[in-house]
Amino acid sequence: MLGYLRPHIQTIFPGTKAIDYDGEPGWYWVEFTFQPSPILFSEVAEASLRSEFLGDSLLILTDPLNGGTDRKHVFTIKARRHGLEYFVYCNAKGRLSHINAHYQARGLKNALEYVSDGIRPFVSGWSLRFNVPIYVFRIRVLEEKSNVVRNIIYHQLYSPVRVSQKDFNRVYRLPEDDRIISFYHDALNATCPKYQFLCYYKAIELAYGLRNKKASESKEKGEEFIRPREIFPDIDTVKCHLNKDIQAQLLGKKFTSIRDDILRPLRNKIAHGLFEESCDEIASDEEVYPYLPVAKYIAEQLIISEIGLHVLPTNESIQGNSKTRR
Repeated sequence: MLGYLRPHIQTIFPGTKAIDYDGEPGWYWVEFTFQPSPILFSEVAEASLRSEFLGDSLLILTDPLNGGTDRKHVFTIKARRHGLEYFVYCNAKGRLSHINAHYQARGLKNALEYVSDGIRPFVSGWSLRFNVPIYVFRIRVLEEKSNVVRNIIYHQLYSPVRVSQKDFNRVYRLPEDDRIISFYHDALNATCPKYQFLCYYKAIELAYGLRNKKASESKEKGEEFIRPREIFPDIDTVKCHLNKDIQAQLLGKKFTSIRDDILRPLRNKIAHGLFEESCDEIASDEEVYPYLPVAKYIAEQLIISEIGLHVLPTNESIQGNSKTRR
């Protein structure tokens, strides 16, 4: 799972096991526990979540939960890549709480990597489809034979989104879908505005790459391919999220022009400042904030156009995680 803050890893060894023990071939349970944004959590609430690990995400299932008990198994999903089943749970409030899977692995690390690889498309897809971050608070890997447990705690703590069970399952048609959605998902989850912008920009570039691939395939087949003419709209529901100083650069302009003339230079400035020690010009957070809603909106529209997924059509759907500075 990409884009999270530095985790705390703790391995619990019942009995006598070497400190570097990584498990043996056999059956493992891997469990992901979700939670809301830590920014909204008090220290008391976080301590309670840590002690009980009930899970409390921002996705609320609207279908009735029989009995309404904690850790209620509500449905099962099957990963397309390897057919592994994932069991989805909700807590008493109907919020998405846990996902776990039972897998025969070579060890603790192998079980975590395999199960994570299978679950990533689903979590990323939900995050995009409902336009909401899905934070992982804890990943727990249990070796059944020895009862060795490895806990990975993420120190990451938006309004809830109500969804139905039937909305969760989706089959992604192309390998490129997963990459685009994953970058969009990472952008939603990012707490660093520069990293958030880079993820939105990468999603935009990948979406244009997917469009070019479709155009080439159509040309080879002798078919006509019409590229959409996408214009940044001059409407109040969009303008209300934009810094007034940059509106003239955006409204009525083509997406490709905005990408080439505005977003790409900012992307390069951020990247050079992060990765080149000798760089004299470094983009500040204040410089990045106004363009987060711009990059997010263009990324959303391209995803809808190229993949066919529809995010929530609300005013909030074009806001970046970080507050736009006016």
